[in-house]
Order: sequence, then C-alpha cells, then structure tokens
Amino acid sequence: MPNPRGPHARDQGERGTWLVESCGGALGPPSFVGWHMCGVIDTWKTMPGKAGAQHQGLMTVRGTYYPEMERAVQDISKRMYRIAAGGRQQADATQGMIRSHRRTGREP
Repeated sequence: MPNPRGPHARDQGERGTWLVESCGGALGPPSFVGWHMCGVIDTWKTMPGKAGAQHQGLMTVRGTYYPEMERAVQDISKRMYRIAAGGRQQADATQGMIRSHRRTGREP
C-alpha cells in the first residue's frame, strides 16, 4: 500500500503489534464499552477520494487476510475479558498478548 491513512508501520507485523498494544490499554478502563474494526479490507489507490491516502484493513483488496493482523485480532479476542477484568490480570494479559504477537508476528 503506497500511502496508507494514519501511522505508517514498516510492515504488517508492526501494524499487528500496534493493534495489540493499543487494545491492551483501551480494554482495561471500566468506562470502556467495546470496539469495532472499521475497514476490514484495504481500499484501492484508484478508488475515488483515496488517491491521497488509503484505508488499511485486515485483508488485501483481493480478500486475502494479512496473517499478522489476523493473529493480532485473535490474540485480542482471546484475552479481552481478562484485560477488562482489570488489576493485575489486565497487565498480565496485555503483556502476554504483546509477547505472543511479537513472537509469532516476526517482530524484532
């Protein structure tokens, strides 16, 4: 993707790690209600209005999932209720999510 909207990660592994880290912090506060993944699929750079910046999704424009992003969402889904429970459980679950994703997401 030549010019994605939002922060520019160096690869899909880094994008996945960012997602895991941000959800780990967001899911903990008692005021947090839920989350929704917008933009499941990438947009073509030729789509009207997207020439300046494209939306990045969990899958390519051809419908193939990025394995790193798929693993990140799976990690978050497995641990989200432990994180939401708060306290030490939250910190442990968040750190476990980050370690797990870095190990399988080929992060340095």
